[in-house]
Amino acid sequence: MPGPRTGRNVDIRLLGQVAASVDGHRPALGGSRQRAFFSALVLQANRSVSQEEIIHAVWGNQPPDSVTSSVHTYVSRLRRALEPDRRPRSASALLEFDGLGYRLNIDTDHVDVHRVEAHVETAKRHIPQAPRIALAELERALDLWRGRPLVGIPGPLAEIERSRLEELHFTILEMRFDLMLSLGMHNEAVHELSSLTQRHPLRERLRGLLIHAYSLCGRRAEALAEFQSLRRELVQQLGIEPNEEVQHQHMRILRGEPMFVRGGHHDPPAGLTSPLLLAAPPAQLPRAHPDLVGRDHEVELLRTMASEDLVSSRYSPLLYIDGAAGTGKSALAVRLAHEIAAHFPDGQLYVDLRGDTTSKGPLGTEQALQHMLFSLGQMTSNALPVESLVGLYRSLTAGKKLLVVLDNAFSHEQVRPLLPGAPGCAVIVTGRDTMTGLVTMEGARRLTLGPLRPEDAVLLVKRSVGRALRQQRNARGESALPSRWVLSELCRIHGYTPLALHDLSKHLIRFAIAEGHCAADMEGGVETAETAETAPGARTAPWPYRRLGKETARVLRALGMFSVPALPRDAAVAVLTPEIPLVERHLDLLVVLGLVGEKDDRLCVAPRIRAYLQEEGVREDPSGTRFLWARRMAHHCTEDFLRALRASGRCPDGRAPSVPPALAGATGPAAAEKRAALREIIAEAVRVAQAV
Repeated sequence: MPGPRTGRNVDIRLLGQVAASVDGHRPALGGSRQRAFFSALVLQANRSVSQEEIIHAVWGNQPPDSVTSSVHTYVSRLRRALEPDRRPRSASALLEFDGLGYRLNIDTDHVDVHRVEAHVETAKRHIPQAPRIALAELERALDLWRGRPLVGIPGPLAEIERSRLEELHFTILEMRFDLMLSLGMHNEAVHELSSLTQRHPLRERLRGLLIHAYSLCGRRAEALAEFQSLRRELVQQLGIEPNEEVQHQHMRILRGEPMFVRGGHHDPPAGLTSPLLLAAPPAQLPRAHPDLVGRDHEVELLRTMASEDLVSSRYSPLLYIDGAAGTGKSALAVRLAHEIAAHFPDGQLYVDLRGDTTSKGPLGTEQALQHMLFSLGQMTSNALPVESLVGLYRSLTAGKKLLVVLDNAFSHEQVRPLLPGAPGCAVIVTGRDTMTGLVTMEGARRLTLGPLRPEDAVLLVKRSVGRALRQQRNARGESALPSRWVLSELCRIHGYTPLALHDLSKHLIRFAIAEGHCAADMEGGVETAETAETAPGARTAPWPYRRLGKETARVLRALGMFSVPALPRDAAVAVLTPEIPLVERHLDLLVVLGLVGEKDDRLCVAPRIRAYLQEEGVREDPSGTRFLWARRMAHHCTEDFLRALRASGRCPDGRAPSVPPALAGATGPAAAEKRAALREIIAEAVRVAQAV
């Protein structure tokens, strides 16, 4: 199938030597750095990847001084290699720059990594009801492997992806052998497992599967010998005992108990489950947010904290991320969890403890434990006391390598029963409270999140809005983002917090695709937004008036002086420019915020907002300044009114300025309506000047 919008057939291989095929020919992808650049784009196919992301992916935290030039060189070379028939200086459909970053437009069904992941997801869906279909899907995924992933590719991203994909390879193998045993393919599994475990003797799950396969084949002596060999190697090399599940298998073999097989002749007794043999490991992590920007330092710090504890077998990593609402704690925790998940082959658990909500209240300890036990394959009775649930949870997690994410925690007391007791598991907790007890009593490593840096906040908004606007182009043509100054001011007003910035992005998307922007239409939205505290009986300040810059607030108060439906934009600029430079910027900001509406170059302020601004203007702006604003407004609109009269032929020659070509012959209802509006503004400006 041709790639999206390119019309080209592109096949890409990352599992082994990185290679590509475009319309049947094999382009040369260049040296190792250029291949790393290409691999980074492939791994995030059809998504805009900023230059900063690419540099970090290929060079890490120490790029050379000439890194920008290198990026441009790699782009140029790859375009020539991938599209040899493209005319010089013409736009590239395959590797394009979309204003936010570089985007590789390909069909992910023709990338071996993405195909493998798709096969695995299909297999997981079929495991309960159609295990043979699931087995076939896993074997299709394994057929795509051509060696070590991203071989010879340098850079931090390649290292992370190599570890992730190698762990995925083992997971697929383990799922496949599990299904083979459940389908009665014991002898085939023994043959392959015995060879594989010799190459990877410390993979406990593979060794456990081999023990299980031997026992199902009736080869108890070999099963017991395999267990003793595993135990000896683990104790000598790592100083640990085999995990609890393997030890249970060993005891069942010694006692001569039947080994249970999913879908076989025996079903487990009531209450007995085996996460190792009866189900795939839990994988409950939510999707990582695509627009996590400005947190590279925090991610690196948390990754270092976790790795220091992982090195020691005596301690389990316990990380606590706290911060104010909307700072992106959950997004950061999920991103980190995805990065380190490969170290925890027994699965990942995720629980939302609802500590930041008031509607349902925090999740109870009993509910959280039952959810986690069910995820580990253990059904429990509601009659069991919490202490029994805690004991069962710690027993099931002992000896395992699990990653547990406890999101939106309310208190230390809520978290403590949910911590695994034995080493091997890692826990990431997020919450608003400082939870000193979690640090002092449980040894948690804490990181407090604050707002984003201003430049990162702007980048976040540009990415999320730019993505939506690109999707809208097919329907309505290009829509422009606000200027960088307006974006910077909007981010400052929203406190540089990710949650508020995402809300801002939604507003900007609606703003960009709307036909017109009228404050009267937006007033309902302003009414329900955040408001500043006011004294009883006083008018409420429209949000976010109190957060506006000094000059922007003055512009808004000046517009609010005039009780007319709309003011010409050029009149507002002419009136305010002597006191306030760059008035157009402030007007753009007010329009985007919804404090001022704009349609056909006419500015309107909603009546409720105008009433507040008129009172505020009396307190904040000198009477002399307000008088000058009103006089200039009357003068400017009088000039426009006389031009309109001359254009309509109602003003004698010599009584008005020359008529611009655009107004020549301006007659009819529209011209009459414009003259009436100008007459109303002149009368209002005179009234305001007299009142001042």
